[in-house]
Amino acid sequence: MRMIRARIVINSRLERLKRIQRKRSIKTNTEILEMHKEQFQLEISNRFNALEENKPTIETFHKLMEEEAERFGKNGKDKPNEKLEEDMEIERLDEKRKTLKKKEGKTTAEKIEYTELNTLV
Repeated sequence: MRMIRARIVINSRLERLKRIQRKRSIKTNTEILEMHKEQFQLEISNRFNALEENKPTIETFHKLMEEEAERFGKNGKDKPNEKLEEDMEIERLDEKRKTLKKKEGKTTAEKIEYTELNTLV
């Protein structure tokens, strides 16, 4: 049995930060909030009215504001419906490309279509 001597360097600051897991700030799109200003204010007032019975703290007010702002002003570039339509179109084109790839006796038009689909998808 041999004795081994080693020196271990541990980055305690990094380990502590991993354990703490700082809460990331919510990125809200203020333009979207401005567009839905009245609806946002109505939702906030409804949520605060429900809290008045329980004597809320400042943290609960802050949390409610963040939740509503996140719900109304998510920093999304596309609407979910548009993404679904685009995804379905891509899937359809990809399926067409796969069927053309498997086909053996391709005509020149099919070869051209296959190469165009390859560049598109």
